[in-house]
Amino acid sequence: MSNNTPLLTQVKNMAVGDEIRVPVDAYAYGTVRRYVTDMSFTLDRRFRSHLDRPTRTYIITRVS
Repeated sequence: MSNNTPLLTQVKNMAVGDEIRVPVDAYAYGTVRRYVTDMSFTLDRRFRSHLDRPTRTYIITRVS
């Protein structure tokens, strides 16, 4: 993460097609998944999360 904005706030502010990459050392996988699931339900948006093992990052993408 390149800024000090909390991850949940970053997810809330995503536009369709935006992608966030988060180092695996910054958050637990369950936290990332929970944020994506909660914001999908609360904001009626679709997100996708993926664990990219080679780069050791979580990738969050806003789908719609």
